[in-house]
Amino acid sequence: MKIGWLFFMIWMPFVGIQGQEFHWTNDYNKDGYTDTLSFVQYGTYETYIEDIVFRDGKHLSSHEFGKSIYSKGDFLSVITIPDLLTETSYQSVLDTVQHLLGLDRIMKDESSASLDWLLQAYEFESGLDEDSHYFKRKFHVPIHWQKGNYQHAEMECLIMDVSNLYLPDNFFPKGKTQKAWLIYYGHNHQLSNHLAEHTSDTSNKGQWIGSTSKGDIYKTQHGLYIQKKKKWAWLFHSNHSLTGGPGKLRWTSIGKVEIHKDMIMVHHTAPVIGIHQVFWIHISSGQVNELYLGNDDEIGFHDGLDMKIHDDIFRVNFYENDDQSKRILKIVSYPFGVLRRKMLSNKP
Repeated sequence: MKIGWLFFMIWMPFVGIQGQEFHWTNDYNKDGYTDTLSFVQYGTYETYIEDIVFRDGKHLSSHEFGKSIYSKGDFLSVITIPDLLTETSYQSVLDTVQHLLGLDRIMKDESSASLDWLLQAYEFESGLDEDSHYFKRKFHVPIHWQKGNYQHAEMECLIMDVSNLYLPDNFFPKGKTQKAWLIYYGHNHQLSNHLAEHTSDTSNKGQWIGSTSKGDIYKTQHGLYIQKKKKWAWLFHSNHSLTGGPGKLRWTSIGKVEIHKDMIMVHHTAPVIGIHQVFWIHISSGQVNELYLGNDDEIGFHDGLDMKIHDDIFRVNFYENDDQSKRILKIVSYPFGVLRRKMLSNKP
């Protein structure tokens, strides 16, 4: 048990492993019989999977923890807990598994502000009318102000009621258990060295983008927040299974950010594979809409995207690098006022 299990939880998803298997025997529930805990971890370039099984030595019954399929581009993973092991008499079993996985070091009683934003975005994400020529979908997460200065996100784990998790089906098997460990890899918001060297400091508060009447806007590697005097709030949080984005969290998803009047425009990108999106954020309400840039066949994959506002026209250029220059392949432009009005008219 002295193996560095937090190492496995944090680093193995990014390395890729094949068939790591471990077994421990002990009287975990103190009933006089030897129990067995089995742990198997295997993965691919983009995902890894954990199998955890508790075998009760007295009753010779096996209880499998929900299989966690973790994407290396996702901030979340879920491991469901067998209902039997949530009973008080099995608390020592639960404590042991938490320790072996390294979760005991990151357990929290309450979720952080960044995790709250992300979970609410899953709950309130909705598509727009199919004939919409302006936006594809929206996330209406109300602004939740926090007291003090920005607190950077960290890795954390909570025991959650699965009925409160509005996550895609592939995160965990539905309807089999009541409780689960929700693991949040919030430390990936910290700026990469490339971005950090362009900021005034490296205190993990992010990169300053600009000021508005509502406060100062900052970006992290995968999100945006606002700071106003002694209060702050999250405005946007990228996540592969929600917004799209990079296949690995070490690749930055937040590109260029523009501020115009009461709106923020975000170039959201998936490096390497060349997928580009644009999100609009209404600073006052917290509403986030993804801009419609054409169907997938029209957009395809591009080397890059430029966006700017000139004479109240919002323009997006898709381009590919051609030797020393950028060759524009597609241009999308909208009047800023029309987009703003259409976005806010779709508020719930």
